[in-house]
Amino acid sequence: MACLSSRGVAVSSSVCPLCESAQECIEHTLCECPLVRSIWLKCWAWWNIPPPPQLTIKDVIFRSMIPSNCKGVGKALQGVFYTLMWSIWKWRNKVLHSHPDLKSAARHEDIFPQVQSLSLLWISNRCNKKSFDWKNWISNPRGVFN
Repeated sequence: MACLSSRGVAVSSSVCPLCESAQECIEHTLCECPLVRSIWLKCWAWWNIPPPPQLTIKDVIFRSMIPSNCKGVGKALQGVFYTLMWSIWKWRNKVLHSHPDLKSAARHEDIFPQVQSLSLLWISNRCNKKSFDWKNWISNPRGVFN
């Protein structure tokens, strides 16, 4: 990434390891990469929320695209977004450090089910007052907070 090379850290390539077509930067890796964007779209559809026309890291961190009508839903959705970004970074590293014969398979892995299960694990352990059920979490995560 540009920041690493400017600090004297040798990087083998500055091209995104996921799409292999754009210069890698944090915005591209976590929000703009077409492969990553497809995961974000699955997340928006899962929560039944229209996707923003453009997504930035600042939007995610400062919760500017999270509906504010229910505090519990907003906090949970932010937790899902943090889980999603962590999963994207982990996926990026897996692709980047995979054996050349395994890169294509790693690149086309669907990480969305991992996002769903890991976010349930993390959120259910942070919300002791709620009872979480896998079936409800997968079918209607917003309904868990009603």
